[in-house]
Amino acid sequence: MVQGILLAAGVGRRFQNETPNQDKLLMALSNCKTVLAQSAYVLIQALPNSIAVVQPNQIERKEILQDLGFIVIESVAAKNGMGHAIADAVNQTKQGEGWLIALAD
Repeated sequence: MVQGILLAAGVGRRFQNETPNQDKLLMALSNCKTVLAQSAYVLIQALPNSIAVVQPNQIERKEILQDLGFIVIESVAAKNGMGHAIADAVNQTKQGEGWLIALAD
């Protein structure tokens, strides 16, 4: 079975340069869903067994993802880059026959 992985552990450094103190994944789209909820919804519909990766301090992101049915992995190493978040997710889902990696933004 293919394992879905949603990467939601980033901090959006480029975005923060333009709009400091705002979490781009928590910003509302025209349909009133957050960027994160919209991306997550699409993935969980396609692959219901999907997991998501966040950093431990990203509590609101974690809550949104859990409400949508994701198993959420808190990755301390994700602060070092996307590759670390992917490695933590794959290590948690070694039973997968393959992985589909989606970005939360």
